[in-house]
Amino acid sequence: MHVRAVIFDLDDTLFPQRRILGELAASLGIGGCPNSLRELHAGLGDQAPPLAALRRQLLARLRPDPQRNERLADLACCIPVAIATNGGPGQREKIRRLGLAGVIRQVFVSGELGARKPDPAFFAPVLAWANLPACHCLFVGDDPVCDIAGAQRAGLRTAWIDSGDRAPPSPAPDLAAATIEDLLPLIEPC
Repeated sequence: MHVRAVIFDLDDTLFPQRRILGELAASLGIGGCPNSLRELHAGLGDQAPPLAALRRQLLARLRPDPQRNERLADLACCIPVAIATNGGPGQREKIRRLGLAGVIRQVFVSGELGARKPDPAFFAPVLAWANLPACHCLFVGDDPVCDIAGAQRAGLRTAWIDSGDRAPPSPAPDLAAATIEDLLPLIEPC
């Protein structure tokens, strides 16, 4: 697919957050795979450590993926690349720990923008940064509603990271792949 800018979601798109949360949950003696740090915290009940302590444990598990980062750096040499994610200031620490801060320099965090995906207002500053018509930009994400439907409503083309545990987005994305590594070769900068 030919595009002139690519914007990536962070959690469960550029790294497997739910898998890491599942590992953290198992290390704390609870089963299942929580979808968020808050869900993990709630699942621990009265025995839960402070949320900040769980956040530190999650961050300690994050490691750079040199191959992924090299592929993203190659893409960023050709076209503008950004990260656009829901969350607060902790998202920037995740980006740093994953080794992405030096690879993808433009980051949009909902807590800093005053709008969250899927609200089209979230995508307005992203598109202003790209300085391109939305139809020339590709948004890559894992969440069928927040990422795919939200980006489609804002006019962007979309690529879905399909982990196999969610219903497919409707309308369908322009591209779909099981992992970011599978998706990157399908993106052709023009």
